Amino acid sequence: MASRDSIWPAPRTIHDEDRQRIMELGLLCNVPMALTAAIRLDVFQIIASAGCDAMLSAAEIVARIPGCQSPALGGIVLNRILRVLASRGIFREDVERDDPAPAAIRRYGLTNLCRFLLKDDRGASLAPWISLNHDEILMRPWQFLADAVLSGGQTSPFSLAHGGEHFFQLASRSNRLDRLFTSAMCDHSMIFLPAILDEYRGFASAGTIVDVGGGVGVALRDILAAHPSIQHAINFDLPHVIARAPELAGVKHVAGDMFDEIPQGDTFLIKLVLHDWSDDDCLKILGNCHKSLASHGKLVIVDAVLPSGVEYDLGSRHVLAMDLLMLSCCPGGKERSLQDLEALAKAAGFTPPRVVLTVDYLSVIELHKQEKKSHHPKRQTCTPA
Repeated sequence: MASRDSIWPAPRTIHDEDRQRIMELGLLCNVPMALTAAIRLDVFQIIASAGCDAMLSAAEIVARIPGCQSPALGGIVLNRILRVLASRGIFREDVERDDPAPAAIRRYGLTNLCRFLLKDDRGASLAPWISLNHDEILMRPWQFLADAVLSGGQTSPFSLAHGGEHFFQLASRSNRLDRLFTSAMCDHSMIFLPAILDEYRGFASAGTIVDVGGGVGVALRDILAAHPSIQHAINFDLPHVIARAPELAGVKHVAGDMFDEIPQGDTFLIKLVLHDWSDDDCLKILGNCHKSLASHGKLVIVDAVLPSGVEYDLGSRHVLAMDLLMLSCCPGGKERSLQDLEALAKAAGFTPPRVVLTVDYLSVIELHKQEKKSHHPKRQTCTPA
């Protein structure tokens, strides 16, 4: 009697990589949303708490999550989420036995990527930054990208999604959004700034440093720790932000509006601020910096620089993604090329920008104040005949 294998031909598999790639891109939102869910459920910390090499099943993870109404069913759902993340290299995945049937138990462990989603020794991680970017308030404007094109850039996706308001207007009224934004920016600073300060020595000569739009002051705290010779450090931000800024040794918190006036100093820091604003707004900010900056003082911009070429590495792709995020969430906001920054710097009275360091996607850019030339005509002297 012939065996079944001799009766049924081997299955054929046909692949069109381009077709599969388009299908994958069409569902790419599932990865960040799965990641956001894992962050919300504290999956990374649960696995880490079980040991550095721990491998836990979804059921074992759910058993450690408070408030799950049905752990058995919750484990089945979580397993589906974790498999997506494991397929992207975020988790390690093992099957308890060789049998790939649905009943096989899958266990998940942490990879090197996960160390940036776990709180470090200072309590910082990139998890709040990811949660902010995928909060419902920031996700809604993506539905209006096409409208920004059709309006010729006159319409902001965020404004369309939120009744004409700017992100920072809404954040000033929403305690939840404002705290989420502050947490994301604080942790982002605590992760990236030490890497910058390990290499960049440009703050060493500062006498009075002003962090323009400095949030609750964590950047200045790290700068002072690296350069204790700095005499004065001023953290400058909006009143509702300064109101909850903690006391930090050596840091003076000052409330105000950078569009009106900026405290005086010889070194200014503007980190992840200019990309939120239009060119006209940036000129106002830079112009106020020029007014308050000491003669021949230095302005340090920490921001992404838009790539000018067509070869896209991981950092360049991230900058382009950030540029689209600014388009979505900040009317007039955008990442800028070095040429764009040079035009703004020149118009505001600064020297051409110089990139002195790049950490991942963030560049450290120095500008120096130029004294504006007088436009008064020179007095002519008369020579006696």
